[in-house]
Order: sequence, then structure tokens, then C-alpha cells
Amino acid sequence: MTRTRHAIADDALIGRLLLRVAEDLGTLLGCELRLGPAHVERATTRPAGAGMVHVSFRLAFTPEGEAPRLGALLLPLPEALTMAAHFLMAPEEVLPTLRAASGPDLAQKEALLELGKMIANAGRTALAQLGVSGLALRFDGCQGVRAGVRPAFDYTEGSPLIVGRAQAKIGGFPEFEL
Repeated sequence: MTRTRHAIADDALIGRLLLRVAEDLGTLLGCELRLGPAHVERATTRPAGAGMVHVSFRLAFTPEGEAPRLGALLLPLPEALTMAAHFLMAPEEVLPTLRAASGPDLAQKEALLELGKMIANAGRTALAQLGVSGLALRFDGCQGVRAGVRPAFDYTEGSPLIVGRAQAKIGGFPEFEL
């Protein structure tokens, strides 16, 4: 099957963004963050995190002279809390307890906001590595999203979206979809 120029560009963009996020977060948080290959597709509905609460890190991609195009990076809550704990330098032995929490405490909420900024920074680095210019990227906040519920951001239902998915793993914890 012949792939369109857009599909190849989508794969390169999303694959590079996700890889850079994994590399940067792993380094900055001092934990092993492994990422499988990205599977990229065009869709017309926002994906929802399956099976559990997710944290949606909203990102605004703004082409020069245009309105922002919004998107989100969805992380299952246990993985988001694990990353927040690493950011806060929590001891390894408390990670299983923190992962089981039903939501973040105040310090973890602040850490999640910092993680969102790190994700946007990694995204900007990936765009620069790909030679993309005239496209600004910024973190636009985060929110908890119930299982099966789509993340909230300005979006006209039916408009085209680029959706990337990858299997990821933090340290010795189970694999998850990013």
C-alpha cells in the first residue's frame, strides 16, 4: 500500500515528538522510560483513555499567523503519578502506594504542571530537530479525564486529527499506552 506524503510526515512528526518526550522525561526524572514504535493515524474523533482515569496534558500548536491547533498527550493516572513522584524525588519504595492513589495531592498537581511544561519543551526540541519552523508549541494545562471520556479542548467534531499511540513502560511497572 502506498502511503501519502501526509502519512509519512505524520509518522515522522508524531514518532519524533513521542520519542523526544520519552527521552527528555526519562533523563529529567531520573527514571527509565521506554517507548515502543508509534502507530499514527488520521481520525475524526478525539481518542479517550480506556479502562482508567487518565491525565490529559493539553498542547497548543500554533502555526505562524494562525489560530492554535490543540491536542493532548494522554497518560494513565498511575503513570502520571509515578512521573510526578520521580519529579518530587520520592523514594522508589513509595511508588507502588503513590500509583494506587485515586488522584494527585497538591504537590503532585504542581509536579504534573511542571511535567506538562517539560513535555512542551521536548516537543519544541523535536520540532527543531525535524527542521519545522513557523510552528510554536506551548503547554496549555492538564486535567484528569475519566475512563472512556475524551479530553476537553476546543475541537470541532469531525475535523481531522493526527492520533499517535505507543506502548510505553516506566521502570519495572506494567506497560501502558501513551
